[in-house]
Amino acid sequence: MFNLYKLISEQNQSKFTTKNNIQYSCVFTQPKDLLGLNVKSEVHYFVKTNNCLEKEPLDVKVGNTVGDLLNRFLNENKTKIVYYICDDSDSKGEKRNLHFVKWFQKNNTEKDKKLIKCSIKGYIFGGIILHYSNTEIHIIQKYFEQETIQFQSLGKQTEIEVI
Repeated sequence: MFNLYKLISEQNQSKFTTKNNIQYSCVFTQPKDLLGLNVKSEVHYFVKTNNCLEKEPLDVKVGNTVGDLLNRFLNENKTKIVYYICDDSDSKGEKRNLHFVKWFQKNNTEKDKKLIKCSIKGYIFGGIILHYSNTEIHIIQKYFEQETIQFQSLGKQTEIEVI
């Protein structure tokens, strides 16, 4: 397997510390819906934070650890759905979203999961990860395609990509 940091997990939170002494916290919360869409599947919102106030040094083990955590979490129950939103308060949300795509592609070794990446420039960057076997996959994909069309009608630059 990939080179990973040791996770310390308790309830819905996993923590790890990097070689640069940066502490990461990864949390799964359960909202009532999937960004406005009611689904029968178990929905989880994923948040990754760290204690570094400056730009973190490149550390591939961070991506490996986060990607592995997401992969294992989704494999616990094939109907789970995980979504994430990348903070864009510093105009780096798009770059963060690209990191999630790389982590997903590297860790989706069984090729049994799909990432629906959504971008609305100047508004939101994020994605939804779920198993191909999830019976609501087409409803979810269609919903987010319709949402991007609605934002386009408001003059927003949008993109939806299925990976």
